[in-house]
Amino acid sequence: MLTQINLRCVVAAGALLCSTVVLHADNRLPIRLLDPARNTPVVRTSLAKAADGCEVTQPGCGSYKPCVTYRGCLDCCGPKVSQTLMVKDPCDCSCNPCAAEIPVCLPACCKTPCVSCKCGLLGRGIVTYSYDCGVCVTVLFRNCGDVVVVYRG
Repeated sequence: MLTQINLRCVVAAGALLCSTVVLHADNRLPIRLLDPARNTPVVRTSLAKAADGCEVTQPGCGSYKPCVTYRGCLDCCGPKVSQTLMVKDPCDCSCNPCAAEIPVCLPACCKTPCVSCKCGLLGRGIVTYSYDCGVCVTVLFRNCGDVVVVYRG
């Protein structure tokens, strides 16, 4: 019984390998996708890369509004103002990463930040804004696309 099953598996695998068509992709030639209903081109793209290593057909990216979680609080007695930080994930490996629109509330006396970026544990992007007034705002990019904003100061 066991040899019959093994023989059937070998025959099925041989038939599958014989019927498989091997395709060779040439990265210098453009790809043409066709709409099966009308047999018309849908998208024309190329797998070629530019001199700087970025894909030639990579679309431009503006900004997006992620789900933001806020932690910490600010201890200041002065008025607060709302600002929107345009932050790019430092761990995003694409050549043109999108900027996340992060609304924050800061003391009015905070004017010029010193920005530092790094890749943290598990590939999370960490961007810290250290303001001259002593306030630090840390933006953590999670792998799922969410953002955590931590206030200190």
